[in-house]
Amino acid sequence: MRSFTFEPVDGKPLRASRCGQHVLVSALVDGEWLSRPYTLTSGPQETRTREVTVKLDEHGALTRWLFTAADEASDVRRQGRGDRGDRKSS
Repeated sequence: MRSFTFEPVDGKPLRASRCGQHVLVSALVDGEWLSRPYTLTSGPQETRTREVTVKLDEHGALTRWLFTAADEASDVRRQGRGDRGDRKSS
């Protein structure tokens, strides 16, 4: 398992999240956008970042890419209901 942290692209604080809230994580992989929902693992009162913890799925194209090819320069985005969206920071 590996955790990924996202920061707002505009630097503004995020709204508090809800326990069990899902977000959509998307990444540009070999010229194609792949998306998958993940459950937030950051605390509900966290307003500076969002975190998801991902279990490696050998059959899942996005999760496999996150574990094997994603780096700080990768275009990975997170969008939650009503959020402005943000990008992976680590």
